[in-house]
Order: sequence, then structure tokens, then C-alpha cells
Amino acid sequence: MSTVYFGYDTSCTRSIRSGRFVAGIDLVAEAYYRRLTTTRGTLIGGEEEQNYGLNLMGLVGKLSTPSNVAALSGKIENELMKDPRTQSVTASVVATTAGPAVTYTIEIAAQTDEGPFTLVLAVSAVSAEILGIQ
Repeated sequence: MSTVYFGYDTSCTRSIRSGRFVAGIDLVAEAYYRRLTTTRGTLIGGEEEQNYGLNLMGLVGKLSTPSNVAALSGKIENELMKDPRTQSVTASVVATTAGPAVTYTIEIAAQTDEGPFTLVLAVSAVSAEILGIQ
């Protein structure tokens, strides 16, 4: 049993969900989601805040080559390693095309002091959704 406690907070992905709290792995997974959907440089504060965020929705519209898609995993991993609760993280990206639209399924396997978990996201140029936290 883990002796680490990450605390708890109000659930917040696309908006705050009043009265719904998250803790443990769910808390970290939601923090990852916010980090990956925030444009770098938009948080007010010091150097740490200025270096926070990746904004996957802004990036996926620019993924025109297989090498750009392949580089996205490393960008995600580098961004998530900034979270001090993260011991290790790996990301895989798979593109699915339906007509002119491309959706990227991103699977993130993370290890924290509280244990491992997997976060799966679906990201397009206009949205990012959590598909699952395990």
C-alpha cells in the first residue's frame, strides 16, 4: 500500500465540476490533461508557469508528415515529466483519418509514487477528450 498522498481537488478538465472531487491517480491524470491542452506561455506567474503546457489541439493540425507524428510522443513525454509527481512516462500516438478529419489517439503510460496508470486521449484540431483512465 502506498504512503504517498497527492491530496484532492475539484475535478476540472474542460470546466470545473462543482461538488466533484478527484484524488490519487485521477488527480494526476486530470492535471496531465490540462497540461496537454494549455497553450505554453498563457499562465500568469514566473518561469515555471511560462514553461507550462503543450496544447495538443494546436499541434495536431501541423502534423503533416510521419516524422512530425513520431516526434509528438517525445514532446508529450517531455512535457509530462515536468510534473513532480511523475517518475516515468511513455506516450504512443496513432492517427485515424475519416475524410479530411484526423483524430489522434494518444496513450500515456505513467508511473507515479502512488502507482502506475494509463491515460488515453482522443485529440483533433478542435477537441481533446479523455477516453479513459486506468
